[in-house]
Amino acid sequence: MVCLRRSVCAASLSAVLLFSYTLSSLQVTHGLSSDGIALLAFKQGVTFDPFQVLSNWNEKDADPCAWCGVTCSADLRVIFLNISGLAFARASSSQDAAVGCSNSSSSSSLPLSTSTSSGGDQVPCVLTGTIPPEFANLSQLQILSLPFNGLSGNIPAEIGYLKLLRILDLEFNALSGPIPDELGQLSDLCSLNLANNGLDGYIPATLSGCNHLCYLSLAGNMLSGAIPPSLGNLTNLQWLAVSSNLLSSGIPVELTRSCSRLEHLDLAGNFLTGNIPPNIANCSQLQSLLLSANTLSGNIPPDLGRLTNLQSLHLFMNNLSGSIPPQLGNCKSLVLLDLSSNELNGELPVEIGSCSSLRHFDASANQLMNDLDGNIPEELAKLSKLKALLLNNNSLSGSIPESLSNLTSLVQLNLAFNNLSDLAHRWREIQGCKKWQGLLEPALDAVLREEIMKYGEFSQATYDAFDNEKHSKYCGSSKYNKQKLLQEVGMGNFGYEVTKYLYAMSNMDHIPKFFSRSKQADPWSKDSNWMGFVAVATDEAEIKRLGRRDIVISWRGTVTTLEWLANLHDYLTPLSPTHRSTEANSRGRFVNVESGFFNLYTSKKESTRYNKKSAAEQVKEEICRLVELYADEELSITITGHSLGGALASLCAFDIVQSKCNERELTKTSQSEAAHQISLEKNNKKNEAINVLGSTIPVSVFTYASPRIGNDAFRDRLEELGVNILRVVNSQDIVPKVPGLLVNESMFDMFGTFERFVGPWLDRLPWTYTHAGVELKLDQTASPFVKRKRDYAASHNLDLYLHLLDGFHSRSRPFEPAIGRDTALVNRYSDSLNDDLVVPSSWWQQENKGLIQNEAGVWVQPDRGEDDIPCPKAHERWL
Repeated sequence: MVCLRRSVCAASLSAVLLFSYTLSSLQVTHGLSSDGIALLAFKQGVTFDPFQVLSNWNEKDADPCAWCGVTCSADLRVIFLNISGLAFARASSSQDAAVGCSNSSSSSSLPLSTSTSSGGDQVPCVLTGTIPPEFANLSQLQILSLPFNGLSGNIPAEIGYLKLLRILDLEFNALSGPIPDELGQLSDLCSLNLANNGLDGYIPATLSGCNHLCYLSLAGNMLSGAIPPSLGNLTNLQWLAVSSNLLSSGIPVELTRSCSRLEHLDLAGNFLTGNIPPNIANCSQLQSLLLSANTLSGNIPPDLGRLTNLQSLHLFMNNLSGSIPPQLGNCKSLVLLDLSSNELNGELPVEIGSCSSLRHFDASANQLMNDLDGNIPEELAKLSKLKALLLNNNSLSGSIPESLSNLTSLVQLNLAFNNLSDLAHRWREIQGCKKWQGLLEPALDAVLREEIMKYGEFSQATYDAFDNEKHSKYCGSSKYNKQKLLQEVGMGNFGYEVTKYLYAMSNMDHIPKFFSRSKQADPWSKDSNWMGFVAVATDEAEIKRLGRRDIVISWRGTVTTLEWLANLHDYLTPLSPTHRSTEANSRGRFVNVESGFFNLYTSKKESTRYNKKSAAEQVKEEICRLVELYADEELSITITGHSLGGALASLCAFDIVQSKCNERELTKTSQSEAAHQISLEKNNKKNEAINVLGSTIPVSVFTYASPRIGNDAFRDRLEELGVNILRVVNSQDIVPKVPGLLVNESMFDMFGTFERFVGPWLDRLPWTYTHAGVELKLDQTASPFVKRKRDYAASHNLDLYLHLLDGFHSRSRPFEPAIGRDTALVNRYSDSLNDDLVVPSSWWQQENKGLIQNEAGVWVQPDRGEDDIPCPKAHERWL
């Protein structure tokens, strides 16, 4: 038990144990003692004993002192009963459990500290049964320890008659009913542990009679009512845990009035209300204060700063308001400070920088603002041991201090969903104007990581919204209309609005592997599939954070298996057969791209409903409209996609810039503003933090698991046009290696100086492919959460990519999640996570696969509401 390692009781208890000795050599001629009869009553109530723990409890024995788990005194009285399910389960994993009973009267026969399990251990169930009232006959019993079993029923009130009892440990069982008031009669009790059962009712006020109590844990039950103020009379208490119950009312001031010895106070996970008592500072020895997940209100008491021994302060998930008291800076021993998910406002106190031991600081999901200078306090950079700094979802503005880069121990930094202008100052760099130099190596830039993951979520949205149910009439469409899409897929707080849906078709026989088709006779479309959307930043706070209005084009990848790879036609086709000379690179080589991708992007048919215009025409028409609509604003065009969507994203970027859809004529006002900004830029020695409103809108591409798309001329022409492409790849993913598995960009490097002779020959081959853009390579084996097995489909999963992005820092640093994206999402559509995480594979499923029960009780495919029917007539602007 934890208390025995922490409390003053340990010394006296050890003396008692050492005083006991082995009685196996004694000759006893009379019948079984009353202690033995009481123990047999316990055995009689045991219904399950898989390790035969009680096998040597024999009524024919003269005394019970040699029985497993029993320790006796010199006068043959039972003073110690310890049957820990955890101890026996561990012993049985290496050798027979009975080995632990070979010298049961010795204090070394079984470990005394059985109340805490090591990480990852499952709680075993060694004995099931009940605790008999006959235990009251064990009048000399000092320690009753039965943790980690499956004992059920009530705690007998008769245990309250064991006047000499010093330790009562029944944690991790299945006990129910109330805590007997009679336990308050145990005046010598030092440790009471009833945690993690099913106990209900109230906490008995009579426990205040246990005036020697130093350890009290009632956590993990269903106790209700108020915390008895009389517990404040337990002046020897060092550990008090009543977390994860149903307790209500306030924290009694009496509890913290005479608590000079209290080291651990855990009231978390209840329904406590009211304020945090200011006199809690009387608990001068307090090391852990856990009040999280309640409904506490009011201010954080400044007197908490007097708790100089405090190491952990958990106040998250309450209704606390006001500012963070600067007095917390006096807590030099503080290691973990979690104030998240409250209603705190005001500034981040600079005094927090004085908490020299702090390793985890979480003040996310509040209403915090900056200091008077409009910046995050530079003093945070003094926290040299800090590993996690979480200030996301606040109202912070200004710039991110460069001094935070001095926090060499920092592995998790989350400043998302604020009004910080670091991105606003650096957005061109983050979008790739310098080809991401210095942002990928030696370590991945934190702001860039957030943006890559954000655009990855836009790609993921196309999968989450896609109707892939073959029995649905609308298979191949979006499940939601454009007004609801982002909200339905969990991106309602991103600050963007969808303005256009994109549809594609193909005239090639092998392309159908890319599409999902309905099995119904009258599907919504026999030709087209929904392939993505165009969205634009509309939230003013998000626009301020971005430093411009961002236009996003998100292309959907294939949701079928990787069979589509085999159906790729490896041959290249000219991007524009009628104007080849205009699509040549600077070396005169013609731009060629994979024929299937190109056909998908450009196919149209007058007789179709959704592809009278090709996907290329649809997206360019919408981009031109938005550029004209926001003509006098700073704009960016960001194109994203996963897998096949990545290929379409690169084609789309080429097409937009080649067609000059990203160019505009500036008004006189914007020309004047641009001239002024250019003047400022010339005077800016660092050449930073100045965004010039230009006639050419930058186009950036973020792709995930994208295959190769074209030849080296396509790559070169993209660079000449100024398109910035960042490709995120997983080393174990086969898709980025195709097409061109044999003849690709590596061959040009292999020929070296002979490339100018061999290049033209390679260029004429119809299957010579080259990747475009800058590569960010990830490795799924770096994640300790992911299985070490070869599964090509799982390695291609976008959720896995985003998980790897979350934890990647550099090739030399270990995997450590920085944003905290839910790891369970990795198994949303795959089976990639280690089994010990207990996350089912492919758990993301539509309820009843979309079927509903009609009024007649028949299960049918429902009709969609008009708003969710693909391209309802009221919105068919381009047909």
